[in-house]
Amino acid sequence: MTNRWYTLLLTLTVVLAMLPRLWLWADQGRAGVVPPGDEDEYYRGAIHLLLEGSYYDDGQWLRPPVTSLFLAGVFALAGEVNLPLAMLVQCVVSAATVVLLAETARRLFLSRRAGGVAALLAALFLPYASHASQLLSETLHVFLVAAALLLFEVARHHRMSRRYLLAGGAAWGLAALTRPVGVYAVPLLLVWAWWAGRGQGQRQLAASASRPLALLLGFVLVVAPWTIRNAAVYHHLVLVDTNGGVSFWLGNLREPVERDWQAVWNRTIPNSAERQQVATARALDNIRHEPLTFLARMRYKTVSLWQLDTRQFVANAPIGVTIDERSLAFAVASDIQYVAVMVLALGGVVLARPSEHNLALLGWPLYGTLLSAVSLGHPRLRLPLLVVMFVYAALVLAHPRRAWERLRGASWRRLVALIVGMVFLAFLFYAQAYLPFARSQLFLALAHLGGGEAAITQAIAASPHHYLPYVALGEWQRQRGKLPEALQAYNQAASHAPQNTYVHLQRLDLFRRLGNPEGAQEAMAAIAAVGWDTNQVYTWAWERLPDPNVTSIQLEAPDITDPAPGLMRGVYAVEYDGEQAFRWTMGRAQMRLGLLAPEPPGQPGQPVPSSRLRLRLRADHPDTPVEVFYQYRDLATTGYEPLATLRVGPSWEDVTIPLGGRGIFRDNPFGSTGVVDLRTPTHVASTAEPYPRGVALAGVWLEYDE
Repeated sequence: MTNRWYTLLLTLTVVLAMLPRLWLWADQGRAGVVPPGDEDEYYRGAIHLLLEGSYYDDGQWLRPPVTSLFLAGVFALAGEVNLPLAMLVQCVVSAATVVLLAETARRLFLSRRAGGVAALLAALFLPYASHASQLLSETLHVFLVAAALLLFEVARHHRMSRRYLLAGGAAWGLAALTRPVGVYAVPLLLVWAWWAGRGQGQRQLAASASRPLALLLGFVLVVAPWTIRNAAVYHHLVLVDTNGGVSFWLGNLREPVERDWQAVWNRTIPNSAERQQVATARALDNIRHEPLTFLARMRYKTVSLWQLDTRQFVANAPIGVTIDERSLAFAVASDIQYVAVMVLALGGVVLARPSEHNLALLGWPLYGTLLSAVSLGHPRLRLPLLVVMFVYAALVLAHPRRAWERLRGASWRRLVALIVGMVFLAFLFYAQAYLPFARSQLFLALAHLGGGEAAITQAIAASPHHYLPYVALGEWQRQRGKLPEALQAYNQAASHAPQNTYVHLQRLDLFRRLGNPEGAQEAMAAIAAVGWDTNQVYTWAWERLPDPNVTSIQLEAPDITDPAPGLMRGVYAVEYDGEQAFRWTMGRAQMRLGLLAPEPPGQPGQPVPSSRLRLRLRADHPDTPVEVFYQYRDLATTGYEPLATLRVGPSWEDVTIPLGGRGIFRDNPFGSTGVVDLRTPTHVASTAEPYPRGVALAGVWLEYDE
């Protein structure tokens, strides 16, 4: 393959990589939502940088700065706080990572074909595509780790060049300032640089020592300014963050109730560096008292790190409504890719020649596994470790004949290593709980092929404690118009998966259609309890739930009987201004209103003679512009008309806009649905209220004259 064709192949692969990333961005990145937890802390760091020029130090721990700097940079260039745009830029970063992996494989195996295969594997890898549109640090961290490992491989091919080691150390420093997992790997990298330098004939002490010193200098030049800043703020040595010690403690609790101490420390120890010291000391004390428990947990956390994503469904653990949270098919597809890459990578490592064994690459996943085993193990933490797997998997796929010849001529030691490795992977992946779950899913597949309710009943019997068969039963009953029976099935699903937002959304819609507003509000409260009362859910419900039939959305009543899913999107959760309940809008907010009245005036099939739209609004600033649009549907027409541009101030105002008879019909099979569309400029009020908001909306009514 010529260099020209290789460049073209990489370009096409990057374009291909954007396709699954854009698909998942449309599902989970365009809603403008900042989930609680890690994402909120990274986001607040960006807002502090924009508004105050300082970093966010008010959380329960200090986060590394690169992700917040990235977000702040995108917001500054865009001229507004635009989360969908930031996630889109992150998708581009994720797609660019495939080029780094391709170059690493090309240089390691001296094969452009291997480089192209490594790029293709990473381009289509669904977990990378999914995390690209999430407000987490993984995508940037994977990119920077891939860049550092590529520079280390380039250094190896240039007789351990100090220049490339310096650059690799700097890239590793940036990766550590994104996620600090690589900080403790620096001593190992220094040993590698020294040993590899000796292998290049640099056996004099000064010459061999200069290589690790160059790597260390690059790392220190990047990380030291942040460490010095932390010492000035916390009056303690904090290399990167104050989360590591807490994670170490959380992974080594003596009893689950001990987790509650974190809230106590947050209240009583204002300095997060000192909280980290207390947590670290407590973890070490737990290990000293129960060393055997510590060793047993290392096995559990190793399995947790490398386990299949499908395990979440087996454990009734999915919570959200995004594709990667909701879809079992997506999890299975991701796991098929993941297992294939791991198996191929193991084969590539065993069959690679000694010259193709870069110990910096090979040591990275081993180090990461050990660190997770002594701290916390979670499948998300393996994403940067998989960088190496794509590189070595490419050897087997790109050159199958070469791999087969090496396998046939392999020594017994290599064959034993391959067999032991396969057994170890099976140990990591297998769990007995998969058997009844798989049997249940087989019956559900038969139900889709015509087995009907009997097959669903068999699925429930095969796995009675899993929520998915009850979801299938609820959908089957709903399609046949048996709404009470469908609600009963979804209630059973909720009893097994009480945190599942998708299940509660179906319950909410069924309660609403059965005329039970209290039940609908209870389902909404269950969604809010797990942190998914957000525009992510409102957008999902707007596009997938049937149109509700309401003539008003009124938030000022003490009991809000019309929860937002299906009725609104582009809004935040309910807040209160004294007795007044309201929602802040985003840049574009939409409200869906149904049939005007059971028996509106006028002849059947004719518009209402006189109708109007009433809004109750206020804004943070005087003279805030609000553009009001109205989209209507009738038997023959779909219209989208600008109605008015309002000017709203800080006091609550009731604004009435005449509609005439547009879009209001009695016998409309579409349900006479109209959509009110508010478009406003957004602003961030303060670092304490950091989310971009437009105007406060207390209610919207569709009214008519008798």
